[in-house]
Amino acid sequence: MKRIVLSFVPLLLASLSLLPVACFVPEDGTDGGDGSVVVQDASVDASSLEISNLGPHEIAEAESLTVQLVGDGGVPAYVWDRVSWDDSLEWVAVGKFTGVLQGRARTQTFGPRSVVIRLTDSQQRSIEREVLIDVKGCRPGQTTFCMFGESSGVCKEGIASCSNGTFDGGPCMEPDGGATPSDEFELCGAGCQGCDPRISSQCVEGVCVCGAESPCQNGEECCSTDGGRACSDLKHDVQNCGACGERCIPFAKGTVACEEGVCTFGCSPGWGRCSPEDPSVPGACETELFNNPQHCGDCATQCYPGQDAGSVVYSGNCTAGTCEKACVTGYADCGGNAECECPPPAVGDDTGTAYCGGGSCQVTCDDDGRLCDGACFKWDSRTHCRLCDVTCPANPPNTVTNSTVCAPGGCTGTCLPGWENCDGSWANGCEVYVDGNEASCGACTGGTVCTVGFTCSGGHCLQDCGDLGNTVCEQPSQCVGCDLECGPPPINCPMCCS
Repeated sequence: MKRIVLSFVPLLLASLSLLPVACFVPEDGTDGGDGSVVVQDASVDASSLEISNLGPHEIAEAESLTVQLVGDGGVPAYVWDRVSWDDSLEWVAVGKFTGVLQGRARTQTFGPRSVVIRLTDSQQRSIEREVLIDVKGCRPGQTTFCMFGESSGVCKEGIASCSNGTFDGGPCMEPDGGATPSDEFELCGAGCQGCDPRISSQCVEGVCVCGAESPCQNGEECCSTDGGRACSDLKHDVQNCGACGERCIPFAKGTVACEEGVCTFGCSPGWGRCSPEDPSVPGACETELFNNPQHCGDCATQCYPGQDAGSVVYSGNCTAGTCEKACVTGYADCGGNAECECPPPAVGDDTGTAYCGGGSCQVTCDDDGRLCDGACFKWDSRTHCRLCDVTCPANPPNTVTNSTVCAPGGCTGTCLPGWENCDGSWANGCEVYVDGNEASCGACTGGTVCTVGFTCSGGHCLQDCGDLGNTVCEQPSQCVGCDLECGPPPINCPMCCS
């Protein structure tokens, strides 16, 4: 069945009885100024309320109905209400203070149908009466507007002609001048089925829209905004959270969000609610968290000066929401969280420092030291001389202080007087007593060979003088015996007998 929209001024049936509104002012009453009657005499009979002009009233399909109901008795002013109605007369309305029935007939009723009207006087006394209305079929040649939906989804206004007493017997035709798109919310869109108020706000050119856009999709609804109407995600829109118009209202230094249609509240960065109120209830974020040692970063964190059990030292200050901390000397942080997880190297005979290199913990030794097996040693360390695997001998024989040292050239030592390290190894120390070596007196090689009668002493070949004197002459010399005076140079006799 086509949905009919009427757009002409109907003629009243000859049988339609129109009665004027009756307003009576009794001799003992006064006009209330708004059409009501103020009763001033209790002798007025207020018990016999009645309604007249109840019909049946005949009207043709697509014509307008205007019927004045008349109230009588009781104590005016009257109030009129529609209590119930036949489904075919849903279009009938009654004026609340006028008692005028009006509306435009949609389809014939095939006999009288009733609308129940209640009349109430100023004393709250009321009666209910049925008003009968009989909507006849349309007259031959009568036309009315109708609506038809195009395949494009646009609802347009056409013309229907009366056929066999009804407008439903024929098609809804496009007028000669072209059909006009509908602008009626209830008659719009595909099939002229009307717009869904949840996703649309108006009918424009026969199409349902929300604001100026297409109807809402994906669960969104058409809500009012500052700029008119627009689609809103009710699960996440703080202006329309859970339902259109339900705003999540922010508070001082606070934030709001809509999560699954429920307003949630939080604090702006650097602020918190550290008072004992329920944190889920909107309220002031009164506590500063960025530079507050008592509430550093959150309500529960306090900053105390001192060192933890590991490698972190705290100053007691709060900066950017974090308790200030630094690494103990030698430690380093490589994770960006000031946890100082990089330890310094172990101490051999030198110290070192940790640092972060290439995203991982690294160490370096002080004073150009060497890192050997995780510990730092100086370059001249006796136990790690120049290289990690070189150890200078301890307690080599015939050396000063019975020890060796690490020199730029490697391990070295100092021989006791008269001793030399002739094989170059300090493992056996100064193994040759050159001051008493007659084969090479005074040197490892190339020393003086002491002849018979001479001994090597103090690195020199000396002749033993026995009882002849207390000194001896050194070989070679021109002094051939003891107690002989050595002449001056060029006589080569550096030591002479006396």
